[in-house]
Amino acid sequence: MASTAAILALILLLLPPIALAAGDLNGFRATLTRIHQLSPGKHSEAVRRDGHRLAFLSYAATAAAGKATTTGTNSSSVNVQAQLENGAGAYNMNISLGTPPLDFPMLPSTHAGASPRRPVHAVEGSVVQSTPLLKNPYLQRSTLYYVNLTGIAVDSTELPVTGSTFGFTQTGLGGGTIVDSGTTLTYLAKDGYAMVKQAFQSQMANLNQTTPASGAPYDLDLCYKPSAGGGGKAVRVPRLALRFAGGAKYNVPVQNYFAGVEADSQGRVTVACLLVLPATDDLPISIIGNLMQMDMHLLYDIDGGMFSFAPADCAKL
Repeated sequence: MASTAAILALILLLLPPIALAAGDLNGFRATLTRIHQLSPGKHSEAVRRDGHRLAFLSYAATAAAGKATTTGTNSSSVNVQAQLENGAGAYNMNISLGTPPLDFPMLPSTHAGASPRRPVHAVEGSVVQSTPLLKNPYLQRSTLYYVNLTGIAVDSTELPVTGSTFGFTQTGLGGGTIVDSGTTLTYLAKDGYAMVKQAFQSQMANLNQTTPASGAPYDLDLCYKPSAGGGGKAVRVPRLALRFAGGAKYNVPVQNYFAGVEADSQGRVTVACLLVLPATDDLPISIIGNLMQMDMHLLYDIDGGMFSFAPADCAKL
């Protein structure tokens, strides 16, 4: 039964999006269960689960490039049942088929290639920002849609991002940037990540409220401990902003990119880390993960070729 469930879940995940009629734009509502609750002490598990997700995306991109293999010790084939059980995504959803109904797990995914062709919930108003959806010119068979990440600012410092930093490349798996709900943390192309890391290190040192800490116990890279003289006050963290083609700008809330990973017995944060990592060698694609999407309305308008976002209070939805 487990194998059947895994196969059906994969089929449902890969089914083409349903084009909704004009009168059916209300869509449907389903319960999503977050596989892993992120809290201090749990970030290593999140990184481990991201590893499964990145392997899944790497296989999809490799297949689109016509380079997928199915044999050998370094096989890039994906065991679908293992992906469901080990978390090749951040959320699970159960569906029922047949009479009597049988429950099957499903991995909902919003990396644009798996999104509705028509908007289910309207995202409109003056706070909405939009940027074009792109297809990778070097991966013609890819089901992913990309966005053009054109710049990053850390506080008032505009990083020296160029068109090649997060752009498409003819080598590897084609580079580019995707927005993916199945990946928890955010992963940036190595050159871009190095810029972000250097800017944070410089500005955190200038603020003089923290001391560097090892990120190894949490499988993270850039971590800090509050300075002894801080008096228990919240540590100030440099602001982070992402810029996209067309003028869209996302001022990322601090909790979406910097959080406590360890706390004392009284719940006070003792170590906090940047929730951004460099892209892996196996998947040299920049990925904006679901932590950076928290409290946001996201709209993938496939027909219109646009990706839109607006702030939301998801606790009240």
